[in-house]
Parts: sequence; C-alpha cells; structure tokens
Amino acid sequence: MPAGSFVMGHSHKDKNLNVMLTGKIVMRKNGEIDTICAPFIFTAEPGRKLAYVVEECVWQNIYATEETNIEKLDDMFIDKSDTWIEYEKECVELLVGAK
Repeated sequence: MPAGSFVMGHSHKDKNLNVMLTGKIVMRKNGEIDTICAPFIFTAEPGRKLAYVVEECVWQNIYATEETNIEKLDDMFIDKSDTWIEYEKECVELLVGAK
C-alpha cells in the first residue's frame, strides 16, 4: 500500500491472522486507533479495518485452508460491499473494452 493512502479493507467474516511485513500505518481496529510499525503480527476480529498509510506497507491476511481458487476464497472469507462489486464490474468492462 503506498504512503499517503487511506485504505479500507473488505469486511472479513472470521477472525484472521494479520502480518504487516513493512511500513507504518495508523489503523482503526477493534474500535481503537493505533499506530503500527512493521514487523507486526496480530489476530483481527471479524469486520473491516481502516487505515492511513504513513510509510509504504506490505500486508498479509492469513487463513488456514487448502482452497486455492481465488473466487472461492473470497466467498469463504470476505463480504464485498455492493459498491466494491459495482466498481469491480466497471473495471472489467473497461479492460474488456480496451482490448
């Protein structure tokens, strides 16, 4: 995630392991505001995380699963907002039209 970005993640359905590999962010998690610097590992409750990226950041959400199909993983672990789904459709249409 680039420095200077405001980032809102998808809403996660279950607890998940979060690993911040590089960077520094100011994040709202579990109702509180925290400044987090890499390396940092924590378990997040279900829901959505909001952050401001202070220094470029590399982030991972980790779930234990044998599934490898990205679409199935999305369905299993996250709730995409209607706004995101519409945006995703528009992006696909733009990409298909650009060919």
